[in-house]
Amino acid sequence: MSPLQKLVWTLALSLAAPAAALEPPAAERTRFLVFPLADLTSTPSLAWLGEGLAIALANQLEAAGFDAVDRDTRVGFADAAGLPRGTPLSRATMIRIAREVGADRLVFGSYSAAGESIRVTAGVLDVRGMKLGPEVVAAAPVKRLAEAENELAWQIASGSRPRGGETRETFRQRMRSVPNDAFSYYVRTLGLGDPNSRSKLLLRAIELYPGFPEALFLLGKDYYRRGDWSQAAETLEKVREDSRCYTEARFMLGTCQYLKGLFQDAVRSYSTVLGFGERVEVDNNLGAAYLRAGDLPQGVRHLSQAQALSRGDALVAMNLAVARQLEGDERASQRLLEGALRSNPDNGLLHYLLYQALKGQGLEHRALQALDDAIRAGIDPESVKNEDPRSWLQIHMTWSSAR
Repeated sequence: MSPLQKLVWTLALSLAAPAAALEPPAAERTRFLVFPLADLTSTPSLAWLGEGLAIALANQLEAAGFDAVDRDTRVGFADAAGLPRGTPLSRATMIRIAREVGADRLVFGSYSAAGESIRVTAGVLDVRGMKLGPEVVAAAPVKRLAEAENELAWQIASGSRPRGGETRETFRQRMRSVPNDAFSYYVRTLGLGDPNSRSKLLLRAIELYPGFPEALFLLGKDYYRRGDWSQAAETLEKVREDSRCYTEARFMLGTCQYLKGLFQDAVRSYSTVLGFGERVEVDNNLGAAYLRAGDLPQGVRHLSQAQALSRGDALVAMNLAVARQLEGDERASQRLLEGALRSNPDNGLLHYLLYQALKGQGLEHRALQALDDAIRAGIDPESVKNEDPRSWLQIHMTWSSAR
């Protein structure tokens, strides 16, 4: 690191808030935040490398057992700071974002070109102790860029774990297998706002490397956002289990299957996701899928779990209320609906379900009041009275990043 770079970092550390005041809670795994590396080449064809190197390093550190902040989270926190995308971040801003995301290590750096070779340098900051480690360097011909990425990731990992970890040969197996041309198409899509342009680049990346999980995921996600459930399902089903985006891909796949009426398939997809940890969205959608597939006990089980996790999610409460009515437990359904209506007083379907729950208990006067409320909210009782209540179940369409 040059004397000027050291001075910049010294100033950044002095401007940052005291570490003790913002120190994140201890994590089970060392958590890395890798920022895009600065481009010192002034070569347009290599401009994608800054983000590409950040992604490759984060992926290999994650595969090695560390925790790495994903790109969407990093970009989201930078956006929240009011910084235009593409603006070079100051060191103090990087440190602030690292603390906000709970990172233990902050990785930054730059890359330069000399002929057909790329030289990458990086620094690693211990965010808690505010200690900057020694510079790490890797170089390779452009065609063998993946080797330089792997060497850099190895040096970073080696300096952040106790001795006795995996061997260099084992770590070498984590090298990026996606060729540079396919990887560059994928990276270039990340800053595009136009879905059509993004899809063209992603299709090109997949054409060059058919098993490219991240490109398949983003393409499937684009189809998903457009409501093209068939294309989304076909694409998302190809995302490999060993990729970082696998669980979200399976969640969206299950949702596509649910919306296509393939409820047993949806049960299988959501159940796979549940194996990676409990989430409100997954338990809710899995419970709804079980109900639509005709398995009331499993539907109630998962909706009850979603209710326990949700802290007042009206969508979950309504689904569980429907399940309780199918069980014949009108009183339990009433309690759920009254709780949901406190935060959603204008939801006509909640009022109509409450009408059914009250009527089922013989509480005619209160039932009629609930029916009047449902009508005022836009429900036509004649059009819904013969519908299967399971058709009113609602699913979460989006995947929360919170664990």
